[in-house]
Amino acid sequence: MRWAALAASLAAAFGLWQARQIVAAPFPARYDYDEGVYAETAAAADRGARLYADVFLSQPPALILALRAAYRVAGESLPTARAVPVLASTVWLGALFAILAAAGRPRAGVLAACAAAGSAAFATAAHTVQMEAPSEALAAVSVAFAVIASTGRAGAWLLAGVALGLAVMTKLTALIALVPLAGIAAQPTRARIGPAPRPARWQASAALALGAAGAVLPFLPAIGAPQFIEDTVRYHVAAGRAAGAAPGAHLAAVSGFLAASWPVSAGAALGAWLACAASPARPERGSSPTGWRPWIALAWLAAEGTALVAVAPLWPHHLILLLTPLALLAGMGADAAIEAARAQRFAAPAALFCLVAYLAAAFPGARSDGSEALRRAAETLARDVPGGGSVLTDDPIVPFVAGRRIPPGLIDTSEVRIKMHALPEASLSGALSRPDVEAVLLWRGTFAASFPRLIGLARAEFPVTALVDGDRRLLLRRPPNAAGRRRAGAGPAR
Repeated sequence: MRWAALAASLAAAFGLWQARQIVAAPFPARYDYDEGVYAETAAAADRGARLYADVFLSQPPALILALRAAYRVAGESLPTARAVPVLASTVWLGALFAILAAAGRPRAGVLAACAAAGSAAFATAAHTVQMEAPSEALAAVSVAFAVIASTGRAGAWLLAGVALGLAVMTKLTALIALVPLAGIAAQPTRARIGPAPRPARWQASAALALGAAGAVLPFLPAIGAPQFIEDTVRYHVAAGRAAGAAPGAHLAAVSGFLAASWPVSAGAALGAWLACAASPARPERGSSPTGWRPWIALAWLAAEGTALVAVAPLWPHHLILLLTPLALLAGMGADAAIEAARAQRFAAPAALFCLVAYLAAAFPGARSDGSEALRRAAETLARDVPGGGSVLTDDPIVPFVAGRRIPPGLIDTSEVRIKMHALPEASLSGALSRPDVEAVLLWRGTFAASFPRLIGLARAEFPVTALVDGDRRLLLRRPPNAAGRRRAGAGPAR
């Protein structure tokens, strides 16, 4: 129990630290473009817009619906949106512990959670409004329930299926978790607790499938939309073809991530070496009759790495998919190293010092700083654009933090959609004449690079420049005082 309490304390401390960071920086200096897309998509859904119909969404709907629920509790804001992945990250740490604790190695589970928490990539993903952290957290929960099920608690396979279904409804890459789940189910282990025999493999598979189907059922109204497959599957296939295969570059990106996360990678290498060195005649210390074996983490890591090399286009936030199997292997490797050094007098203090130094080293690099430019732009938008007015922009996070709307069909104006001709210039130029569009915000340079003619049309239709910041511009249809008079008669901003 003391290891479980330590793991819970670690997860809680990490979550509180992350919460402090997002509250301290409501106008962050560093953010992902998709954060604005997903945050505003959830806000549009909260106002009644239909996913995969009124709003383009390239991912399954679970995170968007979770954000919408969070808005209804705490209001629409970037800290509220970021609180969802923060909560998921604490669950992720708990799941890492639970996988190894259920396999009889709770100390290794604590070390695995420490390996993840001390990773700068994890600390960044933990508060980024992206699909990866929530999806990977749920995938890890699914594997944890599967390990628990392999000890004789057959009902946990159903819970593993529920977690897997939610993970897939967050991001389709969670299907890779079927690799460790299949490895656990395939192990010929016997029950460790209680007289009940371990369920047959077909029973485990059936329970897993039933739980997953039950988790997917509430999402049927969204995923049943005719455009769902087009947006979430065919869009990515087309994007991959447009980007072209680049396995060499992707392999270099994966290698770079492993090098940047060298403490976790080194621990994982040690864990992998010990796993390969173990033999049936000499089982590793702390092994137990469960379905978990170190080779499962190796297979999981290989599957994740293969997917990252094959996927196109590959973005930096995708690389966090490697972290769960890396952390599990690192936890096992560090645990074995501590065990081997137990006889040494200074082994325990040295291990504790290294662990504290490793955890502390990640904090400065993951600190959230505020952006004066973003704050100024948001305040100008809130002041000069009516509460019910919409903004056409190439960076949705700015209107979102200002509490101003974006036309639902034009929330995602990414370069990928433009290059794929999924967002034609006519859609954007047509929005310029819409009566509800009160401003054009040119922030990332996407419109200027892709549609220079659109910039000229925008300047003609929106002749008032309310904000200049380098190449960034906020263009208004009418002078700010006119907007202010209209705002006086408008309803409250969201």
